[in-house]
Amino acid sequence: MTTAKVHIVQRNLHPHTNAIQALTISTNYGDGVEAEATILLRPGAVPNDEKSIRDEIERLGNALLAAAQSQTGITS
Repeated sequence: MTTAKVHIVQRNLHPHTNAIQALTISTNYGDGVEAEATILLRPGAVPNDEKSIRDEIERLGNALLAAAQSQTGITS
């Protein structure tokens, strides 16, 4: 089993608080498929440190898994 890896491509920081406003990440999965996503974060809610970023990516991952597993979890 390959260990999943996420690369932080870019951090957009609030100019006064240094909190993360947006985070662009990329990952490889499957047969060489690469995905890149920009996450717009709640203003001031995510400090610019490794633990906070990991926690936020985990929260997003859990929400995406729950939505993908629900018949009505993904809307357009």
